Amino acid sequence: MSARPRLLIANVSSQIGLTMIRELARHGVEVHGLTDDPHGIGCYSRYLTSSAVREPGRAFIGQIRATAARLAPCVVMAISEPDICLLNAHRSELADVSLLIPDDASMTIVLDKARTRELAQEVGIRVPRVWEARSLSELALAELVFPVVLKWGQPLAVLPKLRLAGLPLDKFKYCYDREELEAYLRPFDAVGELPIIAEYCPGHGLGLSFFMHRGEALLTFQHRRLHEWPPEGGFSTLCVGVPLTMHAELQQHSIALLRRIGWEGPAMVEYRHDPTTGRSWLMEINGRFWGSLPLASQSGAEFAWMSYAVGALKDDSVRCRVRPDLRCRSLVTEAKWLIRVILAQHKIQDRSLRYSRLRESVRWVGLFFDPRVRYFVFSLSDPVPAFADLLGGVLRRLTGRRGE
Repeated sequence: MSARPRLLIANVSSQIGLTMIRELARHGVEVHGLTDDPHGIGCYSRYLTSSAVREPGRAFIGQIRATAARLAPCVVMAISEPDICLLNAHRSELADVSLLIPDDASMTIVLDKARTRELAQEVGIRVPRVWEARSLSELALAELVFPVVLKWGQPLAVLPKLRLAGLPLDKFKYCYDREELEAYLRPFDAVGELPIIAEYCPGHGLGLSFFMHRGEALLTFQHRRLHEWPPEGGFSTLCVGVPLTMHAELQQHSIALLRRIGWEGPAMVEYRHDPTTGRSWLMEINGRFWGSLPLASQSGAEFAWMSYAVGALKDDSVRCRVRPDLRCRSLVTEAKWLIRVILAQHKIQDRSLRYSRLRESVRWVGLFFDPRVRYFVFSLSDPVPAFADLLGGVLRRLTGRRGE
């Protein structure tokens, strides 16, 4: 029997799952995984003891039960919001399984953008102005300030309806005048679903990450997004740690917000920060392990280990020694970023973003020689996932599956 409970991760396909595998293996945890893609990068890690393709639909719940029973003693973590919600919805069937995931009540609040904004304002956090309308005719009466950014308030709730209508679920969309806005919204209006319209907030992405336990932040880490994919806002392709001496007031407001929600475990509170004015606007809370987790982990902020230590070992004395100056890049998506900057700047929705092609090319190459740079996927001690990621990217491009 393993000295510590084994860990089953519900999906190890991504760089997030890979980071969790490596981090927990460093602490002697035996890690197993389920995956929706047998060629997902986490499946190639030398630190993963076993993996299996997950069953579809509700059969997944039975698979979790059976696998956890076979690996007992075993605890279960999940990464994606749909998986967390699915496991919460079937907690009664999983009563004999130790689930290290957020509870349904707090997760529901985090997924409800309107409720999150309301609670944020109560604790003194600035939020973007938003306009919500049920139809284009109702929207016509609103006094909008352009440009605006369109986002879905509860994306998981509208996804089935949009799929049925053949409409995309864009993470965001920039619109610069009313004509462009109405043209984009017209197909969504026809099916009775409109995204939230939010004011444009200048600046860069700023992530404040915490591990909350009984109202206290046992671990804090923050980072700045240097590059994103797509460049106008998405997920980090290059990010850098930020010393905790910066944004101290924002940290306290963020902890107050998580307390207000009753949050337990890891979460990243995401902001748009304007260094010119010093203002920060809340974008969302990631109530799950987030895409830039590799930077946190390699900087010493081990959120997966903290989750396991507190949840499985019942040890809340664990502390992390964090280095705040490292950078972390995702080589495949950074290559896409550079191609966009060099060859297709006209596709960048945020018109305030303009880049010097020569300067960015030199910087991009120079990062290979910066001793502070780490990588989202590549590791000398575990190199195969990086080669699998690179090969997968080439194959997707050759077959037209661009993954954008």
